[in-house]
Amino acid sequence: MYTPELFQRLFPNATEYPPYFSGTCCSQFALSRQQIRSRPRETYERLLDWVLEYQWDDRSGMFLEFLWPYLFTGRSSMCPSMEDCYCKTYNFCMRNPADVESLGHWNNIRTRREEVKWQLTFMENALEKSQEEHKERGGTPKEVVDIELKFRPELDRLTYDLEVLTNNTWEYREKIVHRWNLPVPPTGW
Repeated sequence: MYTPELFQRLFPNATEYPPYFSGTCCSQFALSRQQIRSRPRETYERLLDWVLEYQWDDRSGMFLEFLWPYLFTGRSSMCPSMEDCYCKTYNFCMRNPADVESLGHWNNIRTRREEVKWQLTFMENALEKSQEEHKERGGTPKEVVDIELKFRPELDRLTYDLEVLTNNTWEYREKIVHRWNLPVPPTGW
């Protein structure tokens, strides 16, 4: 979703496409009225139009989560350290370097899982689009099946990777919950 074209559509006056976007989880932040009003109303209208266009896409909310720092500060990233973020956001404060490393490992697994999930969705959409285009051009059913056969190895690999990463994420989460004697975490944590 993070493409220069989309960025240009949402921020037509921007002169540079940031190399990446990042922010803290769950869109938890505070800002002043002045900061909100520092952007013209049209910017918010473009964002609203985009949200309405992509409201059924699971990634649209995540896109906005990562976009808030840019929207309100002009910086593409405003990430505190992981320790700071977890302490301030969840009141889960760690002081032991081994604990920080352990949580960092879990976050890396979760991040990789999300990347693979997006890659799988992208490949499924590409397969569907390719098959539809081929049908529209009068392709035979066998040719349409052949297109799927070309995509199938990558789809299978990504599906397998997603399953492994999902299992690892949940197993590691359980270790963290047990290690720090935490209450059952909310969904998505």
